[in-house]
Amino acid sequence: MAATATLLTNFKLTNQSGLKWFRSSDRAQRGFCSQCGSNLFWQQDDSPAISITAGTMDDEAPLKFWGHFYTSEKGEYYSINADELQFETHTQDYPKTSE
Repeated sequence: MAATATLLTNFKLTNQSGLKWFRSSDRAQRGFCSQCGSNLFWQQDDSPAISITAGTMDDEAPLKFWGHFYTSEKGEYYSINADELQFETHTQDYPKTSE
């Protein structure tokens, strides 16, 4: 799944109609559309950031590829270029973005 992330201080929902939150583990919650079931957000407890499923934003935000998370769990059918950032689990060291 392709996703992006931002700090919560930069995040603003313009419409919460149909948004439901599900406690998906003891450390995180997921936001999804209650009408179609689409996965929209993932938020780890006490994190300053929120992950947003790419393609769910109305704005033409210039999303840029940064790297791959959880590569230790990828299927054998995935091929990742050796020059792309890869993390066996997850990182909180997101790249700095301009304001």
